[in-house]
Amino acid sequence: MTIPAARSHNEAMMFVLLRECRGCGRTNRDLTDELHVSETGAESHAEYTAFCRDCGNIDVYRLRLPAADPQAGERGVVFGGPEPSRILDAGEWVSVALRTSANTPEDPAGMTDQERSDAALAMHTAAAAVREAAKFIEPGRERLPRSAMWTDVGREEFDRDPWRFSRPRLAVLERAYLEAAERLADGRPIWN
Repeated sequence: MTIPAARSHNEAMMFVLLRECRGCGRTNRDLTDELHVSETGAESHAEYTAFCRDCGNIDVYRLRLPAADPQAGERGVVFGGPEPSRILDAGEWVSVALRTSANTPEDPAGMTDQERSDAALAMHTAAAAVREAAKFIEPGRERLPRSAMWTDVGREEFDRDPWRFSRPRLAVLERAYLEAAERLADGRPIWN
C-alpha cells in the first residue's frame, strides 16, 4: 500500500481533520499523532489517530512527511512549499478557510488577549488555506476548472461558487482574512 505524502505536519493534520469518521460520517473527532523517523533521517511518516466523539470509532491514517518541515522557523501558518498539495484539492483548502474563519468573531471588543490571539491565528490559518487553493491555478490561467477537484468536498465547494476559484477572488479572500487577523491581534503577538 502506498502511503500518501504530505508536504508538512500542518497539511497532514488538515487532511485528517477533513476526513469523515468511517463509523458515523461525522467530523467531531480528537486527534493524536506519532512521528516515526527512518534511521537515515531521509524519510519519516506520521500515524494520526482520530477518535470520534460521536460514535467512539477510531480511524488511523498514515502519511509520509518531508525530512524538513516548511513550518520550521517560519512565522505564520505554512502548509507546504510552492507546489500544490497532492492530498487535498483546491476545494478542500477553501473549505478549510471557511470552516476556520466561520466562528471567529469580527469584533474583538470584550475578548481576552488569549481569545484575540486564537481568533487572529484562525484567520491566518484561513488565509494560508486560501493561498494553498491558489497554487492549483496553472500559470497563464485565471481560474480553476471543476475537473481540478478530485474529492466530493472539493467539488461541492466549487459548485457553491465556481468564480471564487479565480486568482482575483482568492486574492481578495486571502487579504480579507489577513486584515481580520491584524484587526483581531491589534498589535499583540500571536506567535509563541
